Amino acid sequence: MVESIKKLREICQQPVLHLNTWYPRNFARKLSIYVTWLFIHLKISGNAASIIMLFTGIIASYLFTFGTYWYSFTAVLILQFWFILDHVDGELARYWKQASSKGIFR
Repeated sequence: MVESIKKLREICQQPVLHLNTWYPRNFARKLSIYVTWLFIHLKISGNAASIIMLFTGIIASYLFTFGTYWYSFTAVLILQFWFILDHVDGELARYWKQASSKGIFR
């Protein structure tokens, strides 16, 4: 059984306020825990989340090449999801207790 959002915040989001600027602290970390909760239900690892993050970044970069307002706007939204996934992969690694030489495990 997956823990509640409150419990997941305790497990996955250790207080690192001195490392985060305003935006990650007040936006990304508040939303990322819900994506983490979903990925835990789907049994997705932190490495798989990193691969998903890679593809969202590639898609956003491709959309920027069109140079129109709506493509750029869509790319910015996808990049916001990319940034949230950047937090999710670490949270999943903490939850599943997975460490690698490529990432930071706290």
